[in-house]
Amino acid sequence: MKLVEIKCKNCGAKLKIEPDNKNVTCKYCNTDFILDDEVKKVKLTDMEQSGYDFEKGRIRAQKEEKSKVEEESSKDNNKFFKYSKDRPMYVNIIYTLIAFIGMFIIPTVFYLILNKYIKNEVVCNLISDVIFIGILYLMYFKDLNNEFKIYKGNFKENFKISFKYYILGFMGMVFFNLLIAIFLGNISSNESQVRDMLYSSVIPTMISISIIAPIMEELIFRKSLQPVIKNKWIYVVVCGLLFGGAHIMTNILNNAFVLTDLFYILPYASLGGSFALMDHETKTTYSSIVIHAMHNTCTALLLLITYFGGK
Repeated sequence: MKLVEIKCKNCGAKLKIEPDNKNVTCKYCNTDFILDDEVKKVKLTDMEQSGYDFEKGRIRAQKEEKSKVEEESSKDNNKFFKYSKDRPMYVNIIYTLIAFIGMFIIPTVFYLILNKYIKNEVVCNLISDVIFIGILYLMYFKDLNNEFKIYKGNFKENFKISFKYYILGFMGMVFFNLLIAIFLGNISSNESQVRDMLYSSVIPTMISISIIAPIMEELIFRKSLQPVIKNKWIYVVVCGLLFGGAHIMTNILNNAFVLTDLFYILPYASLGGSFALMDHETKTTYSSIVIHAMHNTCTALLLLITYFGGK
């Protein structure tokens, strides 16, 4: 005779009994109890079907869980779409190279394409830079989304720290600019070019100076280097020097470079180093993006006031 499976009312243990039994003693807790009419009416076929359905559901659940685990594992194995800290070092180095080399190539390629349809050079540069920013964002979107929450969640404290380091960087920039003005008596070609663009095409250049340049430069010179350089002060120095060096590239690209241009690295490096320091302390790249945008906007507005007010 096949047995019916029931549960002990006291301890919940599974017991197997004959269908016509009127009472039972649990062999686990020694509880005696009388089987009620509902238990006695249970048909063996019903119990077997219930067990079969349960087993089918259990197997289906296991398959679904296994599928989810495999899917998550597949995502985790994608080395290029993790947080920077979770990527292998060689992947972070590749991204850094893409950011720095792409800075000179990608916007230029898109500029040449756009220039066939848009004759305004400033607008072409603007759109090309926006496309490159989109590429940079895709490279670091997980980090940047998380860092935005960090910056927004503690905005006052982050801004306070950022502004403190900005003042130090700005003082260094002023100091080096004064020395250069005394001994060389001129401004960098990069600065001269930016001023010419600002005076001739105010609105597009203001957008570029106040929004596009801060975002793009911080993603290149700060964000791309964060996962690669772990030491705080090496990170700050390297970020500053690369930032300063990039601002004298105009002379090099125009074959107008002279040895004295190297001095212009110092003021830019001072500011770039302070941007790196504030990012390191606040754990978010948005600190330097906001301060950089503020610095560029104020500087551009002062130049416009001076230029148009003197006419």
